[in-house]
Amino acid sequence: MQDISLEKLSLIGYDKINQSDEKEETVHFFLDDYRFESIYKNPDDKIERLKKFNAVMSPDFSMFTGYVLPREKGGGSAGGIGAGNPKPTFDENRDMPKFPGYKNKSPGKGFEWRGSSSPEDNKGNWYNRETGESYHWDVNHSEGKEPHWDYKHPEGWKRGYRIFEDGSWEQKFFEGAFYYG
Repeated sequence: MQDISLEKLSLIGYDKINQSDEKEETVHFFLDDYRFESIYKNPDDKIERLKKFNAVMSPDFSMFTGYVLPREKGGGSAGGIGAGNPKPTFDENRDMPKFPGYKNKSPGKGFEWRGSSSPEDNKGNWYNRETGESYHWDVNHSEGKEPHWDYKHPEGWKRGYRIFEDGSWEQKFFEGAFYYG
């Protein structure tokens, strides 16, 4: 146990840990947070990442009290709850695919190559008709990033990610019809 000054307490939601390098922040969960349940049942996947932060607060100590119920229960909107969709369909911290490997080959069952040439030329991506997911092998990224796969979730380019060999990932940020990454 360690003492933490409340004056310097800076909270970050667990759902934002992969988008932050602020190691002085304290990770928190919402009340009845299903993300906490997934870590509690299988801690090995995220424990090393969580160790890098200042502290981690369990949902029992959530600062999100006194808000409307959907906000306390997970930061969702009242409209989402009322529409019967209180939780996102894709939880980045739970559902992110694993690194497919160092060869530009199909990342799994049901994927087909879509491109102007062969996979060896790397001008295209692997697409799965059933799931709507796609992958693009990015071995020579212009910004000097480590080799990775670009992953597109079925919700479209607003859900683009880079998946790295060590199991880490980062979200790609897109503006309008153009994406930067």
